[in-house]
Amino acid sequence: MKSLKNVLRLKMKMLFNCCTAFRLNNQVKKTKPILNQILKMAISVHDGLIICECEFRLAEIDWLEGKESINSIHSKVEKILITLSEL
Repeated sequence: MKSLKNVLRLKMKMLFNCCTAFRLNNQVKKTKPILNQILKMAISVHDGLIICECEFRLAEIDWLEGKESINSIHSKVEKILITLSEL
């Protein structure tokens, strides 16, 4: 089971690096499906830091797309910061 977690962690890191490359090339919206995939993997291996990072990036994309109000985004970011402070 430990080797499976290690494989998933490596895959998450690889995919997250792909997201970083997209972000650096102003293609943030392309990262959404990848971030959702990473989020599912992070939840399965209980990686709180990656979960928070994905949730933050997804909230950022929702804001860029105008899908959520600034108050909703603020609430999500506040929850993420509280969670990070408890890790």
